[in-house]
Amino acid sequence: MAGRVAIGLTALALSVLVAAAAMGNGSPTHAASNLPLFFGFEVSPSRLSQTKPTPVRLHISGGYRTYDEVPAPAMRELQFQLDKRFGFDVKGIPTVKGTPGCMPGRSPRRAVGAVRKACAPAVVGNGRIGVEVRFPDQPPVPVESEVVILNGGVGGRTTTLYVYAFFPAPVTAAVSIPVKVRKVDEERFGWKAVAAIPKIAGGSGSITRYSLRLQRRAVAAICDDGKHEARALSAFADGFRMYERAIRPCTARS
Repeated sequence: MAGRVAIGLTALALSVLVAAAAMGNGSPTHAASNLPLFFGFEVSPSRLSQTKPTPVRLHISGGYRTYDEVPAPAMRELQFQLDKRFGFDVKGIPTVKGTPGCMPGRSPRRAVGAVRKACAPAVVGNGRIGVEVRFPDQPPVPVESEVVILNGGVGGRTTTLYVYAFFPAPVTAAVSIPVKVRKVDEERFGWKAVAAIPKIAGGSGSITRYSLRLQRRAVAAICDDGKHEARALSAFADGFRMYERAIRPCTARS
C-alpha cells in the first residue's frame, strides 16, 4: 500500500459505541424517530507508523434497535466516511469481472459460500447482515446472512465494491449491494463510501444490523495524532436520515 492516505472502507465492534445525533429532512415518521442507532469501528493493529501507511484490518459495525411493535423502516442508503489517516487501494486485486466463474449477480440464488469460493481472488472482506422482515398481517421475522465483500474495480476516481448476501426463508433471495468509494476533502475526513441498498423481500425487509470487515490487502492507515475518526449516515425510505460518529484511539510507532 503506497502512500495513498485517503480512501478506505468499511465494519463491527458493538462494544465500541458512540452516541448518535439524529438529523432529518422534514418530519420523521414515528417508526424512524424511535429507532436508536449504534455505530462503531475497530482498526487492527492500532499501533501504527506516523508517516508510512501500514496494512490494517478495518471492522465497521452498526445496529438499529427497534421498540416493541415499532417496525424498522427500510433503509435506502448507508454512507461511511473515514479520516485522512486511512488509505484504500485495490490496485492489483482481481475484480469480479476478471475472475472466471464469479459474477454473482448472474446467478441470483447462489449461497454466500459458493460465491466466496468462485470469487476468491476478488474477495476483500466479509461480515454479516441482519434483517427484520414484516409482511402484512404477520409478526416480524428476523433473518441474517453472512456476507462476502468483492472488488468490482476502479472507474475514474471511484472504486466499486459489492457486498453479497443470501437470506433464508421467508426472504430466500440473494442481495448484492453496490458500494461506491471515492476520495473527499471534508474536514478531517478523506474518503466516502456510499452503499445503495436494494429492496429486500419486496420492500418488507429492513436492515437491523451490519458487521463488515475489510482485509489488510485493501486498507492501510497511519497514526499521527493519536486517534481515528469515522462517521455514518443512514437514510431510510420514509425520508428520515440519521448521523453517527465514532472515535478510536491509536498509538504512534517510532
